Amino acid sequence: MKRRGFTLIELLVVISIIALLVSILMPALSKARATAQATVCLSNQRQMVTGFKLYTNDSDGKMMGMEYGANYWFNKIAPYLGDKDFQNNTGGVQGTEGVMKIGICPTTKVDANRNIGTGTNKLTWQFGSGTAKTYGSYGVNSYLLEDIYGWSRGSSSAETPVANFFNSKSYDTVKGEVPVICDSIWVDSWPDGSGVVPTGGLDGSGWGTSTTSPSFPHGRLYFMGRFCIDRHGSNVNVGFVDGHVEKVALKGLWMLKWHKRFLRNAEPTDSKGFLR
Repeated sequence: MKRRGFTLIELLVVISIIALLVSILMPALSKARATAQATVCLSNQRQMVTGFKLYTNDSDGKMMGMEYGANYWFNKIAPYLGDKDFQNNTGGVQGTEGVMKIGICPTTKVDANRNIGTGTNKLTWQFGSGTAKTYGSYGVNSYLLEDIYGWSRGSSSAETPVANFFNSKSYDTVKGEVPVICDSIWVDSWPDGSGVVPTGGLDGSGWGTSTTSPSFPHGRLYFMGRFCIDRHGSNVNVGFVDGHVEKVALKGLWMLKWHKRFLRNAEPTDSKGFLR
């Protein structure tokens, strides 16, 4: 008996059906992957928030200082998360392996060849230089830190007015609604209630600077730009002082209590319409 094979038309029909099924399934698979990554990110932040809490318990209720060097916030909480040697690692891979890898959101990639410090919505930031680089995806709310460098000023018009800081209060007495850590393109920020949405976009290009310049004419008003990034489908994950973490819509960042005098703003200035 002669065996009959598939005709060309039959093969084309089967291939077309497979291609159709793939086109239908791919968006669902991509969405499931993004959801899983966002869940891991929330778990990462939950652990880091616990690290802050344990640190303050051993530090008379005080947070660490804004110490740009080998002892910044991620170094301080590392021992409380199980990595006592983190800050002694000089191999240029801090944060990319071991326990402290929780400092990297799974949606971001590490590019060790980049020389710029700030990251993007899809790339980690790089802190330090030479053989002492640290990589991460989250930034701390600097209004909770001790201003050991005296960067804040008494004037209400200063970039970071001293009256905005929580550092005169014990960490335990700060209301739980205050964010301590957030998806970010840099290690820290001082979000201001009157801040505007970066005109450069939601990829991190409008990252915010402490001084005005032709590129950043609004100066500190762009500090929310370090957190206002399209990392989880127009949302970011935020960890709070009381230990809980949650997904927050980008527009909702202006409704959180970032500092003592923060004025919640349901309609932040958005000249480009990014948050529509």
